[in-house]
Amino acid sequence: MTRHSKKNMSNQIIFQNPQDILMNAPVGFFTTTPDGRYLSVNNTLAQMHGYDSPRHLMDSVFDIAAQIYVDPADQDNLKRLLEKYGKVTNFECRLSHRSGRHFWVSENINVIKDEDGNTLGYQGFNQDITERKQAEEALSQAQKRLQSVIDSMSEGLYIMDREGRIVFSNPTVASILGYSQEELLGSEAHDLFHYHFDEEGYRSTLEECPFFRKVSRGEEYRAEEYFQQKDGQVFPVEVFAAPMQEDEQGGMSVVVFSDITQRMQTEQALRESEEHFRTLFKDTPVSMIIQEPDSGEIIDANPVAWLQYGLSSLDELKNHEFWLEPPYSLADAQAWMRKADQEGTQQFEWCSRKKNGNLLWEQVQLTPIAFLGQTAILVTGIDITTRKQAEDELMFRNVLMKTQLETSPDGILVVDENDKIIFFNQHFADIWGIPDRVMALQSGKIALEYVLPQLTNSDEFVRRIQDLNENRQEKSFEEIALTDGKILERYSSPMFGSNDEYYGRIWYYRNITDRKKIELALSKSQKIMAQAEKLAGLGSWEWDTKNDTWLLSDNWKRIHGYNQTQLTTSELFTIGHPEDIPAIKKAIAGAIEKDEPYDIEFRIIRQDTGEVRYIHTMGKVEYEGTGQPKVLTGAAQDITDRKKAEEEIKNINQQLEKVNAEKDKLFSIISHDLKSPISGIYSTSQLLAQEAGSISQEDISLISAEMLKSSKNALELLNDLMQWARMSQGGMNFSPEKCNLHEIIIQILSTARDLAEKKGIFIKYDIPQDILVLADQPMLSTIVRNLVFNAVKFTNQGGNISITAEKKDSDVEICVQDDGIGMNDIVLSSIFTVDKIKRQLGTDGEKGTGLGLILCKEFVEKHGGKIWVESEPGTGTRVYFTLSRYH
Repeated sequence: MTRHSKKNMSNQIIFQNPQDILMNAPVGFFTTTPDGRYLSVNNTLAQMHGYDSPRHLMDSVFDIAAQIYVDPADQDNLKRLLEKYGKVTNFECRLSHRSGRHFWVSENINVIKDEDGNTLGYQGFNQDITERKQAEEALSQAQKRLQSVIDSMSEGLYIMDREGRIVFSNPTVASILGYSQEELLGSEAHDLFHYHFDEEGYRSTLEECPFFRKVSRGEEYRAEEYFQQKDGQVFPVEVFAAPMQEDEQGGMSVVVFSDITQRMQTEQALRESEEHFRTLFKDTPVSMIIQEPDSGEIIDANPVAWLQYGLSSLDELKNHEFWLEPPYSLADAQAWMRKADQEGTQQFEWCSRKKNGNLLWEQVQLTPIAFLGQTAILVTGIDITTRKQAEDELMFRNVLMKTQLETSPDGILVVDENDKIIFFNQHFADIWGIPDRVMALQSGKIALEYVLPQLTNSDEFVRRIQDLNENRQEKSFEEIALTDGKILERYSSPMFGSNDEYYGRIWYYRNITDRKKIELALSKSQKIMAQAEKLAGLGSWEWDTKNDTWLLSDNWKRIHGYNQTQLTTSELFTIGHPEDIPAIKKAIAGAIEKDEPYDIEFRIIRQDTGEVRYIHTMGKVEYEGTGQPKVLTGAAQDITDRKKAEEEIKNINQQLEKVNAEKDKLFSIISHDLKSPISGIYSTSQLLAQEAGSISQEDISLISAEMLKSSKNALELLNDLMQWARMSQGGMNFSPEKCNLHEIIIQILSTARDLAEKKGIFIKYDIPQDILVLADQPMLSTIVRNLVFNAVKFTNQGGNISITAEKKDSDVEICVQDDGIGMNDIVLSSIFTVDKIKRQLGTDGEKGTGLGLILCKEFVEKHGGKIWVESEPGTGTRVYFTLSRYH
């Protein structure tokens, strides 16, 4: 064979029998060369011969005639038939298994020829029929044994006169009964060997014997009787007696008997066998029909047969019109039956029509049998309609797949494990500009050399291909740049069979030059948009309502502290503040369902820092042609700073309103409280100036004492007013430092005791000397002094005041307690506000400014502490405040 012929043959093999279709077929497919080597086999054929894989079989067998065929003459006969007819169907022969055992196959082979009629090779499939051949051999042996039994049976024949004496016997009679011929002749058969008993169990006499009575009257007699051999052995016989027609003497009868011991045993076995066959015939899942070989008339059938055609009875089956056009006509069926009758069992696929008109495909076997004394054909059929439909579907899918591959926008190349090109579509050749003469060589290496000059990085291209060929499990996806500016996208994947055998690799190439240009332009646009969003502080978004996906810009992600570009609605809601989610849902529903403006301010929780931020977002719905919402697009802006500024302005306004209210109240109180002492001083001074000569020294002393008292109250009021004003305006220095609380209390008490002693009030204190606090000392002194002086003011003569301090974690809790007049709830609720209602006189009529406790509260809170008061009328008052411990 020439090299050119091999290439042509290889092409035909590839495109006539694609491996991916035939590899796992349930029969063994093969393609061979004329000189006896396999070109391709499928998995089933390899397994049939005991090999692990098709490659293993092809590498191991070099001479099919010598290594595969048990009888080389079969190969010669097969070649002769192929040369004569161009194909062989159902050629049965024995083949060799790798283990050395033999098995039977049915071969169907076609000759592959080129356009000039030269034989390129052979192509066909084998079906393992070993089990069928073994069954046929077993059946043949059984039939031979049965025939041998039948042939070995012989009858005993003797002639009996009117008195029942034997006048003639053949040697078989002697051999069966054990008597010699001399002993038999002249003896009465009844007395000698006829073993018959009456109803009472006594042996019948000659006259009583029904056999003898009938025979003596010249009548025929047929029955099964018992004879007794010379040795006393009783055995069953079948007896036929008839008068001799040409008996000149008269009264002579011919008796033929045979030992039916074996027959009776055989009949019993046959009855059991027939019952077994009948059960098998009726209950087998395989269709079985018995037909007359010449006419094809149906003699009998099992229920599966008529049910398979959608019929309900044997009679309906006999009248059913099965036949189609040739090669599935009645004439074709009769020809197959005659062939089976003449040549033996036949196997083939057959198509006929069911009752509903649908086609029924069967795997048919015709076997000649003897049935009811005549030759018949047993037709067994297995429904393969589903398989045939699957084969048709597979063929359609193969054509469809090939069409898809040819019309694919991708250039597709398939190479086997040896880098041989086994498939490519025209688009692949067009992408690379490879001429047909190069692709016809089917060499991956030559095709690669052709495309290398077109690559900007040919070394990397070659290296990557080598890596993938070495790492067979690996897939790849790359972009490849060409010297003419084109960009190709390449995807590669390995191909493995069901047994994990590596078949090669498939390559997809797609020209993405235009797409890359669009992507580059889009990238530039997106960068410009992103920069614009960043400058404006906006983050854009788009919600695909059908697929529920939110596409988010980079600036949107920066605003929200998120790192994903795409979210679902449920994921988006996790960013929103839980209290604002209902409002967000309502705004989205209003935009989608009612075409309301999507414009909302809400809070989010940044995903990176957990910080709560305020967002203002606006959007617009875009609709499809059907009027259904398609997308909601918009932008978001962080307005936290604006919100904080608004909140700060609001707080400042509230503080200003509060300060103004307090100022108005304070001025009202001051105008009243200052007016009284100053008016008293003014009127007293005027009296002294006008009536100095007429006023006694004692009155002058009294008037001076009152003026001193009024001046002192006015001075205290002015001092408190100045401290409160400085505090409110932030004019007081605040310098917290380490302070010994015990020492400060001692200093305050040195000035407070004089006032307390005048009222007979006892002051005690319990201040641990090691208590250190972090405080501004002047402010702390003012706090303690105000609280102690207030306690003295509102404590009755002979009362008690206590000052205590206690460590509480990182704080110190100080308490100033008295047993004075106390306060009701109305006064208690307003002690820290500028309100005249709260003021009450001391136990000696002392007046207060109302600013002392306000200063105390301001100073304590300045230190980060707390102050509170507990009091009831008549039981006294407890004032608590806290300061930070010094560590």
